[in-house]
Amino acid sequence: MKRAFTFFLSTLFLLQISKGQDVMMQGWYWDYPSSVSGVKHISLLDQKAQALSDAGFTYIWLPPLSESSVGVTSTGYDVKDYYNLGQYSSARWGIRPQLDNLINTFDNVGIEAVADMIYNHRDGGTFEDNPAVTDYIRNFSGGCPFPSDRFQGFLPLLPMGAPTEGDYYIKMKSATESANYFGKRYYLIVWTNKIGPDYGAAPTIESATGNGGGGCGEASDPLFLGKRKLVYIDDASVSCKIDEFKLTLTSSDFNPAGDTLWFKMYNVNNANGAADLGDMSDHHPYEIYHNGSDIANQLTYQTATNFNNLLSGRGGMNWQDFRPNGIEGTNLCGDEDAMLFYYDVEQENNNTRDSLFEWTKWMWQDAGIRGYRIDAVKHFSGSFFGDMMDYLYDNGIAPGMVVGESYDFDAATLNGRLTNITNNMDADTKGAIDIRMFDFSLRNSLENACDNGNYDTRNVFQSSMVDAAGTSPFNVVTFVNNHDFRDPGMPVDNEPILAYAYILTNNQVGLPCVFYTDYYAPNNLEAEINGLLETHNRYIFGASDRDYLNNWSSAYPSNFIAGLANKSLIYQIRNGVSGKDVVVAINFSQGPLRVDQTLNMSNLAVGDTLTDILSTSAAPFTLVNSSNQIYMELPPRSYGVWVQGDLQDEVILTAQEEVVSTVQSLDIFPNPFSEKLSIDITMEAPGMWTISLLDVLGRELYAIKKELSVGSQSMELSLPAFPQGLYFINLQSNKESVTRKLMKE
Repeated sequence: MKRAFTFFLSTLFLLQISKGQDVMMQGWYWDYPSSVSGVKHISLLDQKAQALSDAGFTYIWLPPLSESSVGVTSTGYDVKDYYNLGQYSSARWGIRPQLDNLINTFDNVGIEAVADMIYNHRDGGTFEDNPAVTDYIRNFSGGCPFPSDRFQGFLPLLPMGAPTEGDYYIKMKSATESANYFGKRYYLIVWTNKIGPDYGAAPTIESATGNGGGGCGEASDPLFLGKRKLVYIDDASVSCKIDEFKLTLTSSDFNPAGDTLWFKMYNVNNANGAADLGDMSDHHPYEIYHNGSDIANQLTYQTATNFNNLLSGRGGMNWQDFRPNGIEGTNLCGDEDAMLFYYDVEQENNNTRDSLFEWTKWMWQDAGIRGYRIDAVKHFSGSFFGDMMDYLYDNGIAPGMVVGESYDFDAATLNGRLTNITNNMDADTKGAIDIRMFDFSLRNSLENACDNGNYDTRNVFQSSMVDAAGTSPFNVVTFVNNHDFRDPGMPVDNEPILAYAYILTNNQVGLPCVFYTDYYAPNNLEAEINGLLETHNRYIFGASDRDYLNNWSSAYPSNFIAGLANKSLIYQIRNGVSGKDVVVAINFSQGPLRVDQTLNMSNLAVGDTLTDILSTSAAPFTLVNSSNQIYMELPPRSYGVWVQGDLQDEVILTAQEEVVSTVQSLDIFPNPFSEKLSIDITMEAPGMWTISLLDVLGRELYAIKKELSVGSQSMELSLPAFPQGLYFINLQSNKESVTRKLMKE
């Protein structure tokens, strides 16, 4: 026999509302495999689409789709060819026909695909002369240096017989001689087209002191063609702030018809010999003496910013589309201009804007994308974002999901970025498109609540963009984990389901996003999250009011019998789709929670029943007492949801598979009873069961363990000492729980 509490109301509620709360899933993770058992990741999502739709997901955030600079090994943030979505070369996630199949499946099951859009940087172009970067390096006097791992310089070498052979004295120093750069390490390597660079050879190391050259009355360090030299930027305590290197070219070192002398000077600041992003220095060859002349001003710098010969033949860019371009001013510092990754796109350039706007429209019209997750919005202006939304809307495009990612943990900062974007949108666009932001502030508080034993969990009530900064919930996406939180100590490690319980039941803090590896392996929270989604869609969707019951200075007193106020979140949701009040309790403590909690009685009356809709408490019901309180009890590190009404037949299963009960019937008579009652039980399989009597607060008053056999059996209880009122008989095994209500006269 199937258990009585099934999902039979789902169809009813879907008839009442065409769709419940929108919910997004991040459908990938940082190190997702290119394929599983030969199935590419995009096709794996295709296989899961129907189940995800049935669970209540309406948006799936896809991994970056455009071709990356390093191919199938990349997760895609090193975007190269905007218009290559696997139709010209395979991506990590799959190929274009598989994407088209997924979009078609999503359309059929009511899911909309959200593309991960990278507007702030680009990688994988070919090297080109860059006069703006050349000027920036030559004349650098402050701000942030152009990253040394993203440029190379060159000097033309004349044909043999011209004054090309001989000694080159290369003087290196910090352009600003700022203490910020003293002591930083970098590699200097020089090569020709004939004698190329050998990055595999062990580097030589500059002299510890005294290699400032003749101008400092010191010697030079030898530099060997094609070999790296490890250099430290000198301050006044080490020589004269100059390193001089002597390179000797012979006729065998270059092509006789003419050649090029190439320079690469890249930082290696961290321990493993790579450059730290955002921690570059302003070293440069400020003098290059050859045959008695300084030829440093002949040095031209190149960047890999030519994107005009891509497989798609579209989305072309060159150095003018990146910072610095010599037109729009920049010091390469700050959130918008800092070159943390790859080549920083200059969105203030009108040609650049047009190119990015057109790509965004193409993603909608050609690829079938119906939402946009915007990467790193702090790295470009609000006017760019706002103008792009105007462009889309003016072209008949109004996506339901546009969410920006800004890695900030302060709610006011996040709200400020959001306001800056919307202030740059036309009124008609704002009326049609809700711009959202990921709520990193709330996420940070939820991580502390789950993982930090000293954290006062009531901070969660004050941390969201909605609660702390007054942001509309229609402009917020909440989340627990994502691909950026992948290093030790970064994810929510301990019972992330507690954080999900909050964002999936508190409809007024924003639209929730579920992370792939939380839902599936390794955290395997699919069943519990589905139960919370079902709860939300039945009872919480559309709720207009909430009360944080155990918040500081709350008007609703809590009496903690066990557990702590600073390790609990207790709140009441009112005026939702069902018309039923909902009370949620989340216990972050390592011990049990037992609390008498005062409620907002606007929609309740003394004596009302609230049902433990997820069966996580000790009792299936709780009642509002004469003090306007209900009693709630939870195990350690757990959560419960109580819904107004006697809803025993609506209890939501959270098991991965449907549970088949061995209890065929449980009958109690007389009911009401005075002193004695009879219990008749019919079993379909034998087993050990606990039969207990509970009061309305869920407290166990009487219990007996009994082996029950197949078929019918009866037992009698004599209960003369208990006062009149409502009680529950609970039949409990290690897998099942069946409860009946009874009255004592």
